[in-house]
Amino acid sequence: MIRSALALFLLTILSFQHLPKLRAKVTEPFYQQCLKIAPSTQTKNEIQSLVCGRSLPNSSMTQSWKNLGLIHILVVSGGHLSILASLLLHIFESRWARRFFSKRSAWNTAALILIFFSFANRLQPPVLRSLIEWLCRSRLERRGWRRPEISLFTTWIALPFCANVFDLLSLALSFFASIVVETTSRSLYRHQMISGVGLQIAVWWILAPLLFTFGLPHPLTTMTNLVIAPLLGATLIPLAMLTWLSGILPALSGNPSDPVWLGSVFDLVWTSLSAAVRHLADALPAPTPRLGHAQPLISDLGSSLVMVVSVFCATCALLVRSHRNPRSKSIKASPLRPLIVILIGVVASIVLHQGLTALV
Repeated sequence: MIRSALALFLLTILSFQHLPKLRAKVTEPFYQQCLKIAPSTQTKNEIQSLVCGRSLPNSSMTQSWKNLGLIHILVVSGGHLSILASLLLHIFESRWARRFFSKRSAWNTAALILIFFSFANRLQPPVLRSLIEWLCRSRLERRGWRRPEISLFTTWIALPFCANVFDLLSLALSFFASIVVETTSRSLYRHQMISGVGLQIAVWWILAPLLFTFGLPHPLTTMTNLVIAPLLGATLIPLAMLTWLSGILPALSGNPSDPVWLGSVFDLVWTSLSAAVRHLADALPAPTPRLGHAQPLISDLGSSLVMVVSVFCATCALLVRSHRNPRSKSIKASPLRPLIVILIGVVASIVLHQGLTALV
């Protein structure tokens, strides 16, 4: 693990100025084709955002999603690729598909589709990280790697592909999200949920310096990522992918403006969910005001920031690796300790949020 950390650290320093340009050049044709296939509906921009990673225009609707901390659902991330991978494996493992696909050919076909999906999204660092993790997870687990170590390893590989500070921010979100999923997906026992809530608060603190210049969401809205985000993601993302697929035939026939019946379904679902998100955003505390002419607090660090993040990841790797001490399993921590830490984090974040709002 230490050798891997040093090798990837050197890769980051030597290649972070060249790989983003190469990534943009190679993936642009795939991205344009993805935009072209999207059917012409009232929510075409939203479909292109959920499937192809296109940026949504600023509006009151998108602002409501930002205020609740749910904008990551509308921006393609590693979670989108994981959902697509789960759907593909479920299809290929069905009784009908087994007649045509062996286990190996089914995995290869799913891998090709996921690679095309990643290229259509311009190999954005979070998508690239999730793709590498999906492709290499089983092999690394057979070698004794744990899920947090795999997440760190894939984060380093995607790090040199970051073109700007926003790529770094989205990659950090992807890493923390993978840890949250690993913490809470095994079961809904109390300790797993407490860990998920605690990590959400930690992510809020880590991202606060950058997000403050764009309007920092209230810390209480971070709970929506544990409650509402999975429901919205499981509804919108698969439906948007199916709607996008339904636009392939009109695009191939040369009539991309032909109506697609799934487009009407997506329009209805999107309108209903957006209305619910808007009402919830109005009911919860507002974010801090946006600073009109301020730049992100860490945007001027440039290349030094890439190195700092790489060193931080290497340090985390050593800490995660050292946590594999068998003696730690026999130590029973107090069940009140995580609750006290979370309570302190929530109270302190609320106080900080009110202080920043008063300053503006």
